[in-house]
Amino acid sequence: MPGFASDIVTQACQIAKCPAFITQAQFQLNRVLETLAQDYDFPSAAYTFTNFPISANGGNGTGTSTSLPINWYTLALPASADPILNGAKYLRTKEVFYGVNGAIFYLNQVPTEDYDKWFQGSGITNYPYSYVVDTTGSPVNNPPQMSFYPPPAQPLTLTIRNQYQPNDIATANFSSTVPWFPNQQLLVRMLALMMMDYTGDQRAARMRQDIYGNGGGDPGDLSRYLKMVGDKENYAMTVKLDARRFYNPNRLPATKQTVW
Repeated sequence: MPGFASDIVTQACQIAKCPAFITQAQFQLNRVLETLAQDYDFPSAAYTFTNFPISANGGNGTGTSTSLPINWYTLALPASADPILNGAKYLRTKEVFYGVNGAIFYLNQVPTEDYDKWFQGSGITNYPYSYVVDTTGSPVNNPPQMSFYPPPAQPLTLTIRNQYQPNDIATANFSSTVPWFPNQQLLVRMLALMMMDYTGDQRAARMRQDIYGNGGGDPGDLSRYLKMVGDKENYAMTVKLDARRFYNPNRLPATKQTVW
């Protein structure tokens, strides 16, 4: 049975031998979860937009930002049934793709400084093969903006997979919310380590080595767990050239429906 946030806070304080510090521990629990979301790509902190529409020639529909050129679209924050993920803070985009007559196109992310150098005049519409994300401003008040290059020659529906920083758990020391991080034993120990640092416990150094490794042969419990997240054992892996530098629009054979 999954542990509630209040149980995790209580157990961590007991391990750290500071049971009276549950108020401080509730804030530290959110900081542990924040660091995990920002540093690693966990499926439980991801959200997928499966029907993201973009218009032909850049478009000027409801999904378009009014403060940026018309070929920029507002990437809405997730509207999830899970209150921890609903409206969560955007971190990064992992995948963008769309289909045309059964052919799947994966887009390559480019930095804004590269996108700004590209020709933006008329006559360049095509099937987009690159995208750029602009996170200028507050990530809470201003959702990220996304643009595609070249501008689409026809309306398209995209699938976009993003990583988010889930919302903090309010009053975690009394909350029955289950944290999004799936390994709760590891979460308890990481929180206990933060509380040991908080109280000056001399056991913190050994606990840190057990969790994060000693820089030598032992990688630590967190590294061992991360190896199994999205495990690809018995899965063929290939090394690819950077598509931004070695892009070939003729990499797919021409057909009667898709000619290039």
